[in-house]
Amino acid sequence: MPKTIEGRIALGNSLATYYTNNPSYEVPDLDVTAAVATKLTNVAIAGQ
Repeated sequence: MPKTIEGRIALGNSLATYYTNNPSYEVPDLDVTAAVATKLTNVAIAGQ
């Protein structure tokens, strides 16, 4: 896990992009989806 907020935002964006491009790897029951990654990234951006 990145220690800086910038690193966490970058990771969130990367995960959202990955799951958008590879939806078969999403696990909705565990909230591992592009939508959740985007939501959490947006929360980190708003809190910045």
